[in-house]
Amino acid sequence: MFKNVFQIAYVTTDLERAIAVFRDEQGVAEIAVFENFTLDVAGGRDAVINVGLAYVGDVQLEIIEPVSGEVDLYRTWLPDEFAVRHHHFCHRLDSVAELEAVQGRYEQSGVTIPLAASLGETRLFYADTTSLLDHYQEYAWIAPESEAFMASLPRN
Repeated sequence: MFKNVFQIAYVTTDLERAIAVFRDEQGVAEIAVFENFTLDVAGGRDAVINVGLAYVGDVQLEIIEPVSGEVDLYRTWLPDEFAVRHHHFCHRLDSVAELEAVQGRYEQSGVTIPLAASLGETRLFYADTTSLLDHYQEYAWIAPESEAFMASLPRN
């Protein structure tokens, strides 16, 4: 389901260096950095990431450096040396019910869901569409409490 793309995400082995790439080579002047950003993963586990976030026009840019916990989804995408790799597009859905329906359709069609998580009331999951599209698809329902956080991110 390709709907309401609002974010383009990359993974990296070094967030500071990746931010410099986007600043110096891609012209993204300001990116907010959040260290040890923790996602609550299904089954009571955590995924801890360092993340850079900014808007470029209406599109959110996300740069993820895996830190610990359930981060294989990101880490396996990376080589041992410094790299920045496109990882996923994120699609914003209108309700939890829609999120659950989209996830159910993927699961019924045999697509693996390598990560389902929450951040406060916000819910998200990744569908492994790598064999078809060469990247993951993330789907998120953004809780109202997260809107203020997103509105505070730098605009480029």
